[in-house]
Amino acid sequence: MRYLIRFIVLVFGLTSFISCKSVKDDGQATLGPPPSNSLKFSTGICEYTGVFDTTQYSLTQLENTFNSWFRGLQFGYGEVPYDLEGIDAVDTIQLDKKYNSMRTAFLQAEIVNDPFWNDIKEQRLNEFENEYNLTRLTIIAYGDPSKLLAGMYSGICTEFSIPLASNDSSQLVTLWKKVNQKEFDESADSKYWEKFERKLNSKEWLLHAKIDLITYGWHNCVNDTFEHLSVNQKMLDEYKKLFKTVTEVCQD
Repeated sequence: MRYLIRFIVLVFGLTSFISCKSVKDDGQATLGPPPSNSLKFSTGICEYTGVFDTTQYSLTQLENTFNSWFRGLQFGYGEVPYDLEGIDAVDTIQLDKKYNSMRTAFLQAEIVNDPFWNDIKEQRLNEFENEYNLTRLTIIAYGDPSKLLAGMYSGICTEFSIPLASNDSSQLVTLWKKVNQKEFDESADSKYWEKFERKLNSKEWLLHAKIDLITYGWHNCVNDTFEHLSVNQKMLDEYKKLFKTVTEVCQD
């Protein structure tokens, strides 16, 4: 009986020893899967796999850094009207909520703490601020085009804002025809002018004119005055430097 008890104690003690986690001097458990030290990313043309030093950067930092320089921060399609249905689908309240949510998430996203990447992030934030202010005023202008002459962009693209803000429909139509004539001359669509004349002669001609002159005219004109950060080779080269090794597979 004593031998049986000793055997049970011995087996229990051995089992406990095997199941215990090994602990380093600093008290951190070392058992379990090792931390991931590789990241796959794509520029559209090439697929990359980078191996990084986990004592320098985290996977989250590297992912956020990539998103900052390559994807940037922008609302995307649909925040300003592009057709008649879109006019009722947009409003400043929803835009404000989306802006605040996206801005907060972008600011809280930790990137590699380096002057080069911090500057990229700041430039991306400035781009987003410009897009938000422009988009918000564009939405407001559909209800009151005179706001274009009182906003922060009142001194630019006046070839659109002045006719839009006036009560002179003939002046508005003249500009509308001029803009569409230019589009027609550059279009490969032989029926472009026919489609325009249908809008011109429709009951909703004023809404069609606003879409062409506010969204495609004034909005795009102001947007062209902004500085836009373009993805370039230097950004890619600097990003690859964050990894110990990088392998790439590119399309032919």
